[in-house]
Amino acid sequence: MKFKLLILSAACLFFSTGMSIGQTITKVAQGAKLSGVEGFCLDNSGNIFAAVTDYGSEDNTGYVYKITPSGVMTLVAGKETGYFQEKLNGPATESSIDRPKDVALDASGNMYIAGYGGKIYKVDAATKIITQFAAVSMPLNLEVYGNYLYVIAGNYNSSLLKYNLSSPGIAPVTLKQQLGLALGIDKQENVYVCGQSSGTVYKIAPNGTQITINTGFNYIQDLKIGSSGEMYLIKQADFIYKYISPGLFDTYSMPSTTQGYYITLDADGSVYKTDGYSSIYKMTFGPPAPTNIVVTAGNGTVGLSWNAVSVATAYKVYKGTSASTLNYLASVSSGTSYTDNDVANGTTYYYSITTIDNTNKESSQSSAISAKPLATPQITAPQDISVNIDQSTYVLTAPASNSQGSFSYTSSNPAIATISGSTVTLKAEGETTLTATQAAAGAYSTGSVTFKLTVTNLPQPAFGSFSIASATYGDGPVTIAAPASNSSGAFSYISSNPSVASINGNIITILKAGTVTITAKQAATTSYSAGSTAASLIIKQHPLTAGYAPVSRVYDGSNTASVSFNPFTPADGLIGNDNVTVVYTSATYSDKNAGDSKVITFNGLALAGTNKDNYTLIPLTVTGSITAKFVTATALPVSKIYDGNQTANITFNTLGSANGKVGSDDVSVVYTSATYADKNVGTGIPISFSGLSLTGSAKDNYSLSPLLLNGSIIQKPVTVSAVPNQKIYGESDPALTYTPAQALIQGDTFTGMLKRLPGETAGTYTIEKGTLILNENYALTYVPASFTISKAQLTVTADDKNKIMGLSNPALTASYSGLVMGDESSLISNNIQLSTSVSTSTGLGFYPISVSGPLETANYKVKYVNGTLEVKPGAPKDIQLAIVSKIYENQQPGITSGTLSSTSDDPNAIFTYSLVSGADDNKFFTISGNELKTAASFDYEAKNSYMVTIRSTTQYGFSLDKQFSVSVSDINEVPELNEVENQQICALSGEHAVRLTGISAGPESAQRIVFSVNSSIGDAFRKLKINYSSGNEGVLSYEVKNGFTGTITVAVVIKDDGGTENGGTDTFSRNFQISVNPLPETTITSNIGTSISKGLTAILTATGGTKYVWADVNGIISGQNSSALTVRPDKTNTYKVTVSNASGCSKEQEITINVLEDYQTLNATNILTPNGDGANDSFVIRNIDMYPGNTVRIYDRGGKLLYNTMNYNNDWKGTVNGSPLPTGTYYYIVDFGKGKQTIKGFITLVNDNN
Repeated sequence: MKFKLLILSAACLFFSTGMSIGQTITKVAQGAKLSGVEGFCLDNSGNIFAAVTDYGSEDNTGYVYKITPSGVMTLVAGKETGYFQEKLNGPATESSIDRPKDVALDASGNMYIAGYGGKIYKVDAATKIITQFAAVSMPLNLEVYGNYLYVIAGNYNSSLLKYNLSSPGIAPVTLKQQLGLALGIDKQENVYVCGQSSGTVYKIAPNGTQITINTGFNYIQDLKIGSSGEMYLIKQADFIYKYISPGLFDTYSMPSTTQGYYITLDADGSVYKTDGYSSIYKMTFGPPAPTNIVVTAGNGTVGLSWNAVSVATAYKVYKGTSASTLNYLASVSSGTSYTDNDVANGTTYYYSITTIDNTNKESSQSSAISAKPLATPQITAPQDISVNIDQSTYVLTAPASNSQGSFSYTSSNPAIATISGSTVTLKAEGETTLTATQAAAGAYSTGSVTFKLTVTNLPQPAFGSFSIASATYGDGPVTIAAPASNSSGAFSYISSNPSVASINGNIITILKAGTVTITAKQAATTSYSAGSTAASLIIKQHPLTAGYAPVSRVYDGSNTASVSFNPFTPADGLIGNDNVTVVYTSATYSDKNAGDSKVITFNGLALAGTNKDNYTLIPLTVTGSITAKFVTATALPVSKIYDGNQTANITFNTLGSANGKVGSDDVSVVYTSATYADKNVGTGIPISFSGLSLTGSAKDNYSLSPLLLNGSIIQKPVTVSAVPNQKIYGESDPALTYTPAQALIQGDTFTGMLKRLPGETAGTYTIEKGTLILNENYALTYVPASFTISKAQLTVTADDKNKIMGLSNPALTASYSGLVMGDESSLISNNIQLSTSVSTSTGLGFYPISVSGPLETANYKVKYVNGTLEVKPGAPKDIQLAIVSKIYENQQPGITSGTLSSTSDDPNAIFTYSLVSGADDNKFFTISGNELKTAASFDYEAKNSYMVTIRSTTQYGFSLDKQFSVSVSDINEVPELNEVENQQICALSGEHAVRLTGISAGPESAQRIVFSVNSSIGDAFRKLKINYSSGNEGVLSYEVKNGFTGTITVAVVIKDDGGTENGGTDTFSRNFQISVNPLPETTITSNIGTSISKGLTAILTATGGTKYVWADVNGIISGQNSSALTVRPDKTNTYKVTVSNASGCSKEQEITINVLEDYQTLNATNILTPNGDGANDSFVIRNIDMYPGNTVRIYDRGGKLLYNTMNYNNDWKGTVNGSPLPTGTYYYIVDFGKGKQTIKGFITLVNDNN
């Protein structure tokens, strides 16, 4: 079946339904060979077969190309070279095709091509031979469904034709007329076509009924039906529509350059379309994108939510700092929200969401939506202010903040003070609260702080002299000496230009060179108002030393220089990270020639940059170099005829300004030898040089640029002539040979082979050049020759025949030996005569059959051979078996099944019967006269039907074999139950269940089954019951009474409802045993009792079993899988053991060991000899590990603390701060915590090193 397709650009995204569907756009084929592409189709492997009309040729010839999914393009029909020449019944790639408009494939891969000139071509999938399938006026659109080819034929007044592919010679059925060009078929073989110029689509069912669909269009170019019945239409070249209902479509726009009018769908629902020029595109559809996306920005976070999409299995989130560039951020596998915490406050982010469906297809991105996270600013509230009313106004200083937002101010009491901008106007004595509000800016939102303003009314203070010494930019802080004053108010200081000099307290920080006024402001007291006095501060420029990068330029005949000064560093006198650079107007070398260490002079040398006014430049001397200039050599075109070597001859052009030479300088190019990179024919062959250099008086001012010179080698002409040859019709062609007229260069040879014109009939054919070629170093001229096919030998033999005596003669026939090339006997059989002398009265015997006819045909010489007709008596024609009695399974042999009879053309025939030897089922039967009897007893379930082959033989020995089916009837057989395994259980073990398997009514599986159960000891059970409903398994549940031990035999009885008629059996019993074993008798004892001091080790001994397993509890040392458990508990513990006896029955027993914290097991050594001999090397307190939280202190005789540690590990070796203590007596105290016992003692330290 042919699939049609459509491809769209990545911008094809508006839909009348309003749904945003994702598409993936791929250009699957492109190339000059596709120029003029028309219709096309796909095979099941995804290969594209494209029909192309070469509108640039004089005769509008065309081709069909196969394009693989990887893009490999192969010609499969049409001749690419030469004039128009239609060669049907030959190779498809050697015949021209008249303007192919469309192409389709059948299930066998045979290809059908619509030739606009009036033919439908067929290319055989196996032989690749092209033939004419049908003649029809202007075929335009093809579709294959099953064994039928549907064709739209006739330009803009078309008809729908239906061809039977199995009967190419039969005229087509005309299904509808006066149609447009569109054609599509759905999976139910409903055919869709359109009206001539309207938007009407006709749906024609296989039975001929029609449904009219009004699409709302005024013209349709093509249409195709998807696997789910969806209809895709093309109205004009750059739009594709998916039909929903009359006037409602999903619309996909194509690039405006596309002109193709054919579309196709593949099995996955992807849509393909040509652009009418040289490309084929593919578009796959994705799910809809999410809608109603809501974004919420916070401090360092952005939250997203959206409406759910019904087909979604996941969503993808995309993010960027511009709406046009969004990158993948995260996947959301559940829910419809996402929080992005990887954001910077103050940055605007853009987000979009896509949908992922269950086929892992992704939708287009939703419209981008933006968000800008902001932080709350950190504003430092100003100190409260006190101002004398005679000051009239007061200018507020903006509070310190991490935000750059501007401040505005308000007063809580305008009767005391009002505010305009940052200026406070004082109105009356009193107090008001001022609020400073900062606007949002950058990464911060708005914020505010409050402070108090107090307005007073006091006299001004009187000041003495106030001055500050000058400084240099870059100096450290300057301390201000407070001026003399009659007021005791505290001083604060203000700089007239904080960008030049800033003040913190009475410390001035130098920021720039320049002059500023420092104002000393004195705070008000109870006797004086606030006042101020001022002094000037002069800050001088800082000296800078300039450094520069090495200066060099290429020779150009001038002395102009270009100098790049290094960035200033602190070593040059730069302060901090100031922005200062060196600039100049012009610079010149001392002369124009190439050379080193040339002095450079400057015009307009100065400092620049935002901090330039803070510095002065120290005078400097600069030197530089002029390097040689590169010149580019050019040469006359280089060419020679192929001669097998690589030598090249070069003529260089005179150097000029275009080559890089300056003015009339004396310089030119010379070389020693030149060589091609390859000896073979070609253009653009690289040439290499030996001794390539410059010469002339100005050569030292130049360097020769690397020379990339290419040349060409022309083909050598050679003429070759074919040698005449021949064969017999039907034989394989002999090898074709040739003779060259010119000698080849040593090592070169011919490749490929000659071929002759196609044709296998006797006659003469031209031997053509075929694939014979020389390598590209030669121009080959070919001289053809003749190839002769002579006639083959054909033998006609009259076939031997036989007949029953007295009957009419059989039809006489002949056999043909020697036919070749697929020829059939019909080419001569109509001219053959066969005859015999035998008639109905001729007796038994053998008689000749004569044959004669023409001695030659177009391709054969003919020979005739006579045959023989045998006359013989009649044989049996049929055998019948009449059933006498019914056969049941399990019956004894000897039952008569039926009687036999036969018929024959010979009315006097006498028949005898026998079983045919070797037939498998015959061994179960015997024949007595004409009776068929059983020879075995049968099993209905194993086999209920037998095939018996019986032979009937006449008195003349003629026989006939025939097979009969003999049936066996069923009787009821014993029901089935698998053996039940004997049970071993322990007393008091509760309820048990035994699986009953293999439950069956026997071979009669549909019968109903019932169970019963009984035991050898009736009162041993508390419960004994079988649970079964259906299937081949059931459960026997039982519980033994308490106190019972011993062995019980249980019988399970199964019965079906098939009865016992004709010897059937309906009941079966199965026995098994249950052994009930006693539990072990268990006790546990402790070797030191059940109350012990902390630190002691006890052995717990259990009895009464053969296997012991102790539960895992704190304090166990060993023996968990033995009868004796060794423990050293640090707290009261209960120890449990599971005891098992020889019968496998087990019982749990426990014992509790009470642990006393009485410190009785603590025992400290009183001798310490840290000499490394392994004895008394450390101070040891036995069992100290059982009292965690202990503190050990060691003192000397004078009471000095030498060692202090918690949770002592018995590791003190008689040292203090790493040094050994002298021999002597030391004292220890062990403290176990508040309210607990304390242990004291002494240690005798013997130290060999003291």
